[in-house]
Amino acid sequence: MNPAQWLSSLETFTGAFYKRFTDVELRGLLTYFTRRLHGGHTLELGALQSLVKMAGGYGFVDSESTASLSAMQLEGRCGSLALRRETSDFGIVEKVNLRSSRRLRASLQGDACGIIFLILLAQLRGKVLFEESRNSPKQIKLIGNLYDKCHRTLNTLLAFMSDGSQDVKDASSSQDDGAIAVYAKAMPKVADLLNTFSIANADAWTLCRPLIRASMFAEEDKSGEDSSAIPVHLIPFHPTSPEMEKSYKAMLPEECWDHITQLLFSRFYSYAIYDLTCPEETYLNEIARVKREIDRLEILQKGGRGAIGMQASMASAVAAAGGTQRAIQEATAFTKYHALELERLKHTEDMLRSDMKRQKDHSGHVMKRLEAEKSDFLANLACKAPDTSRVFFTTCIYPRSLLSPEDAVYCARFIMLLHSMETPGFCTLQLIDVIVNAVVGALYSITENEAGCLGIFLNEIWSVVAEWRYDQNAYETQVAGKVRDSSICLGTVLSKLTPQNNIFAARRYLEQ
Repeated sequence: MNPAQWLSSLETFTGAFYKRFTDVELRGLLTYFTRRLHGGHTLELGALQSLVKMAGGYGFVDSESTASLSAMQLEGRCGSLALRRETSDFGIVEKVNLRSSRRLRASLQGDACGIIFLILLAQLRGKVLFEESRNSPKQIKLIGNLYDKCHRTLNTLLAFMSDGSQDVKDASSSQDDGAIAVYAKAMPKVADLLNTFSIANADAWTLCRPLIRASMFAEEDKSGEDSSAIPVHLIPFHPTSPEMEKSYKAMLPEECWDHITQLLFSRFYSYAIYDLTCPEETYLNEIARVKREIDRLEILQKGGRGAIGMQASMASAVAAAGGTQRAIQEATAFTKYHALELERLKHTEDMLRSDMKRQKDHSGHVMKRLEAEKSDFLANLACKAPDTSRVFFTTCIYPRSLLSPEDAVYCARFIMLLHSMETPGFCTLQLIDVIVNAVVGALYSITENEAGCLGIFLNEIWSVVAEWRYDQNAYETQVAGKVRDSSICLGTVLSKLTPQNNIFAARRYLEQ
């Protein structure tokens, strides 16, 4: 075996071991990981990731290859946690050991260990690119893979640390005992992440976004004139809080604020794809699939004539796979495993229905807020397009679109939302022109996962632009009737899409 195979086996063993033996002490291993990450070492990243994915039960959050995500998986990532879990592996849900998951979360919450990991991982990517590669030169492919591994581990750990679905809710518990409350008390403010810890702008917002969105959810759910609806630990992270508003100006160079407002900047970075849309069709498809599984298990449970045909097909499948007579009997009988699976599916169906309703209501609320604020997004600026489009793309769209598949979809749909709302001063075609020019130059300086995210972003944009290009009626109603202050037309943008410009080669590379 070579070292890579040996290390891969050790990583898998680490996750499986702590998932099976939940009483084994974790603190020593986590302390060791902390010291290694602080020293800039990346060798143990896989073991940490395996621990969160297997012992924590969060393997569905990570994607081994961003470019390999199907359309259904991508839409599933736009929904709730339950929808993401059901669509990540096309309905095959890995059994989660709740005891090991809660034990791992408690260990990460102790002494803010999980927050330290997140900050170190955000810093480690820069070390991988500049410090480690300078001291011990590596192939550029390996550097890119290490960079991607750091960020994928960060995304998985962030989702695990900020998930409150496993919070124990009883009479003795309070809102200060949940995962979000513990996360908020340990997480530094956005300004501190930028200034004290030297974390990039987009990454700092990513670490704080679960708290920002939780504060907006609390504000949205408040009843009547209850001013105490937002918990105290979330107030500093609300986008309109004094702490947040004071920090905006230092996030960008002074000249950038001549081209973009703080309102548009904060709104763009505060929301996630969950807030802008509701994948209702994906919800309904998953609910229908789960309902079919429930019906199948209920028929098997009742037995009788209805179950004969099903048992025969199940027995044939087991026999074709080389199963023994005992295996065939176990597969065709309603066992304890089937009873637990039936209970899980019924709970999942109820959860998907409630999640769909809540997300639909929430996205509608967000749309109303953005519609009311659109006149102020680009108001009272010293400079107008095309500089506004360049600054918005450079400071907002491009850095966030490379972070994850969900962020790539979010960036594309946020652009189209500003267009559909007819935001005053926003020039869609000018921004698309900036995107076309930037992609060609950026293509050869991004990693494999970033290329996959950029491909998802371009695919979302191109599906709309292609309709404008080949459907005259769509162009007249969606573009020509809305864009009146543009100095560029769609033909000018599309004229750049020639083989000599290399954009087709770039698209083929991203699609692969």
